[in-house]
Amino acid sequence: MTLTSKNAIKTVSLGKNRYGYTEPQVEIRFPAGTNERAMNATLFRLAAEIELATSERERWVVRIENPNNSSIGSIPNTSGRVCLKLATVTFEEEKRAMAMLRKLVGQASDEWRPTAPVNSRRKPAIRPGRPDSKRGRMPSKP
Repeated sequence: MTLTSKNAIKTVSLGKNRYGYTEPQVEIRFPAGTNERAMNATLFRLAAEIELATSERERWVVRIENPNNSSIGSIPNTSGRVCLKLATVTFEEEKRAMAMLRKLVGQASDEWRPTAPVNSRRKPAIRPGRPDSKRGRMPSKP
């Protein structure tokens, strides 16, 4: 039995990585019985389509996450995801990435609503023992 990506359910959403930054993603759920090669081929094909559809000015990175490689016991995982690691994590970049993913997958673009503030990237904290960037000197000790 050969199953193709036509049998898979693709969902575009705005997820978060382990550091809390937003990541546009396409999650693909495969039917039970899909072999691992077919899942990997579908994920890699989607990642290639995303790379080819991305304009030259964008700096995001396309990643594939296939948890099937670490299945527990005899119950294989039947899902995987292709996500974009954004360069600036701004509202405008999220909007462009989500629009491109929805166009590729074929979902309506009016469903997306931003979940993160306009500038969700945190400013780096000044660490003790390092020069204060505003004053050019070491921070005072408390």
